[in-house]
Amino acid sequence: MKPTKKAPVKKVAAKKPEAKKAVVKKTLAKKEAPKKPEAKKAEVKKPLVNKVAVKKPEIKKTEAKKPELKKAEPQKPVVQKEEKKPAAPKPLKKTLTKKKEYKVAGPPAIPLATKISSAGKKLYTMEYVIKSSPVILYDFVTATSNMAQWFADEVDRSRDDLYTFTWDGNSQTAIVLDEIEHELVRYQWVDGPKDEYFEFKVTHTEITGDTVLIITDFALPNDMKDAQFLWDSQIKNMIQQLGA
Repeated sequence: MKPTKKAPVKKVAAKKPEAKKAVVKKTLAKKEAPKKPEAKKAEVKKPLVNKVAVKKPEIKKTEAKKPELKKAEPQKPVVQKEEKKPAAPKPLKKTLTKKKEYKVAGPPAIPLATKISSAGKKLYTMEYVIKSSPVILYDFVTATSNMAQWFADEVDRSRDDLYTFTWDGNSQTAIVLDEIEHELVRYQWVDGPKDEYFEFKVTHTEITGDTVLIITDFALPNDMKDAQFLWDSQIKNMIQQLGA
């Protein structure tokens, strides 16, 4: 027996039951349930308050006007006749007190202002800055005890205006021609010309505060350097005694 051919069986896709779709639709229907209308909350409208900017009152700065000063016309000064007051007494000037002059041998006297003496000696001055008070320095050119420390070996004073100076046993006498206390003393040798002298003047400078000793003397032109050297050595001794 020949085998019988089986008819080809067409595969038909099995349709899913619609019931399930309905379920799905139901589920969809459930899901797509109409939304309840939301109750709109009535918004309470706040009354619009118009903000009005309050304008600050503008304070106007007013500059205070300065009172105008009226320029007073210059009045002519009334000239009053002043009573004449008695003139004030003039201040007394310090003048060199003249001492008694002693008659000594020699040529006639000539004015002290001349630069050359009758003996042919020339007037010269020397200045020394010394660290000392004017009062103490003045005592060193007038007091005998102080002058014996630097000017001569021995100094004696027989009167107020007569001094005796001794060097190596040789004595020489001088008189005081003029004297201003704490400022100036002028000596003159008794046996010398009347137009010659030697002088010590003490000054004090206000700017630097230094005390200055000014020496005035006479010497021959050829002996000028030796005379100045002698004064330098004597003043050096004075400064040592003063401790300056």
